[in-house]
Amino acid sequence: NTATLASIFYLALFPSILAYIFWNRAVAELGANRAGQFLHLMPAFGAVLAMIFLDERLYAFHAAGIALIALGIWLATVYGRKTS
Repeated sequence: NTATLASIFYLALFPSILAYIFWNRAVAELGANRAGQFLHLMPAFGAVLAMIFLDERLYAFHAAGIALIALGIWLATVYGRKTS
């Protein structure tokens, strides 16, 4: 089916390009150490987007995981090793 193949091509190409562009921009702006901390947000975004688009439920362990991720990023950002 042409529509299916076009959809797969679109989903494989454009999100990958956008993610690559945004990631490289973040590394250029923040540096690799600070930008790398935010990779841990992917599971949190995955859980929230699954709730929004796939009608999945957000359970307590999801919320606890998201809170721990946010806490870890905050701790690493605020109390992380300072470089000059």
